[in-house]
Amino acid sequence: MQTNRMLYLVITIVVLLIGNNVVASPVVIWHPAKIELKQMQGTRSIYKIIVKSDKEFYDITAHLVQGPQPWVSISPVDIEVIQKDGNIEVTLKIDVSPYAIVGKYFGTIQLKQAIDGGYQRVIDKFLPITLSITDKENNELPPDPGEAGMKTILGIDSDSDGVRDDIQRYIYFVYPDNEKVRMALTQMAIEYQGLLSEASDPDAAFNHATRMSRHGECLFYILGEASLDVRSALKAEILNTRERSIAFINYSDSLAGEIIFGTPVKDWKNSCNFDVDAIGGSQ
Repeated sequence: MQTNRMLYLVITIVVLLIGNNVVASPVVIWHPAKIELKQMQGTRSIYKIIVKSDKEFYDITAHLVQGPQPWVSISPVDIEVIQKDGNIEVTLKIDVSPYAIVGKYFGTIQLKQAIDGGYQRVIDKFLPITLSITDKENNELPPDPGEAGMKTILGIDSDSDGVRDDIQRYIYFVYPDNEKVRMALTQMAIEYQGLLSEASDPDAAFNHATRMSRHGECLFYILGEASLDVRSALKAEILNTRERSIAFINYSDSLAGEIIFGTPVKDWKNSCNFDVDAIGGSQ
């Protein structure tokens, strides 16, 4: 009987210790607990997430792992502090290329904390995310915006595909028989819209410049040295007003002192945000 009592006491203590450890461990709560997005080719949207913790955390960065990249971006990436029992709002910007491959893409959002030695550790559980990309409903070209398309820096994008209508028409009519080039220039044109809209933001400018470098690598992979002239011609078409040229100069000034690293030449194929081998056109 004495032995049984001792055994019961030991088990009780162990259970209590385990229970206390579980309660004491930091828990991150995501709301919603999972994300399932459905987005049509060539469209944009914004999605809000709330993250809460029962412990205070400092020096946090948010990361999107695999799957929905490059169509989903997180803001803010750097979170100075998550207060205990406080709420932090995280914004997802979904910007699906009109030429993105239809299908489901799976990934996770992780929070990482800086620790000694320049390392990072993942905080608690991941947030699963699924992005379902569907067919674009209307593949017809938008109408020529004419003079009305030159009144503002961003112009007219009547089909909301992220590309100015006049540039969408330019890409199609100049390269009607080369879909690879059209897709590469389209991803570049989308980037131009972004950098012109955030020309005075140094952080945004750096991110746009980094992605533009990838787009340039993609185009070079497809066309070789001829891509340099093709890229310059697109730039001239996009910066076709004084206001747009000034915005581009401001963007360039925002990059002062920044270094943009390229990827190895052998990886330039992977700089394309579409499956190069599955698309028709010369190379």
